[in-house]
Amino acid sequence: MHPAVFVLIVLLLVVAVVVLKTYWNPTARLAAKQDYSPVRAAQRAKVTRHRARATECERIEMEARASDDGVDIPHGHNSGFETLVVDVWNGNDFTLRHRAVGLGWLPFVGKPEHVETPEITRGRLDRTYPLNGDEKHQLAKIRATDGGRIALAAAEVAAHIHRYPVWHSGVFDDVHSRVDLVSEVTSLTNAAIELRDQTRLTDVPAGNVGRDDEIVAVYVQKTELLQSRADALLDRLRALDDLRGVVAQIQQEQNKYDWLDRANTIDDINTAADAVADSLHAVDLRDRARASEAVARIYAAQNKGPWPSYGGDWT
Repeated sequence: MHPAVFVLIVLLLVVAVVVLKTYWNPTARLAAKQDYSPVRAAQRAKVTRHRARATECERIEMEARASDDGVDIPHGHNSGFETLVVDVWNGNDFTLRHRAVGLGWLPFVGKPEHVETPEITRGRLDRTYPLNGDEKHQLAKIRATDGGRIALAAAEVAAHIHRYPVWHSGVFDDVHSRVDLVSEVTSLTNAAIELRDQTRLTDVPAGNVGRDDEIVAVYVQKTELLQSRADALLDRLRALDDLRGVVAQIQQEQNKYDWLDRANTIDDINTAADAVADSLHAVDLRDRARASEAVARIYAAQNKGPWPSYGGDWT
């Protein structure tokens, strides 16, 4: 055997022995197995999935804000759909905002009544709202919850869909694909509230309770179910964002055809003829200017003085 091959084999054997001593430790493996906790494993998985969902929500919101809908929300204000989430979360009536009060002038109507019209409904969603201190605090609490974060991202997406003019045309009604954005955001918010309440029912078992096999098994099972529910809500958000992408594409196409329609109102032949006429007129003006200059020079040279003033109106 070649000496170099022999040395290489010896080195490989030494490395194998070191690796076995380092990683093959039955006592350590047994201790690690005894230290394993299904509760802690479920908690770690829960945190990991929560962070992944929050990251996905942030990505969707950033893409929605980057869309070209031409609307900027003033600093410190919230869209109508975000305000809708806050009102649903707090159990308030969103229609109390931006109300149209009328009929109070009639003698047989005692208390002024709210008149809800499509224009008022759309105006309520078009507006931006400066939330008060309590509402801002509540908004932060909503954003901190798993389902609430998804609901707010859905509100961001719905607000951008609502701002596209093509969304309010008959395109989506003709193909029976219109989505009630208010109902969708409201449904997601209610689901987020339900998810929050159910999560509170499955607090982390500790002490003697945490060592009960049945309780641990139920905790792990319920935690996985709630995580699956949150994933399903995130999937609904993705679907809503897919709709936003479709609406954005349709709006882009509509903007293209609107621009072409405006541009095509320019008649090529007439415009070209007008350009020729304007050019000929410019030549005539220059000829007049040169002729005037020549006459003035001749007159000044012969009469040694300026041209006499004319008292008439040259305009």
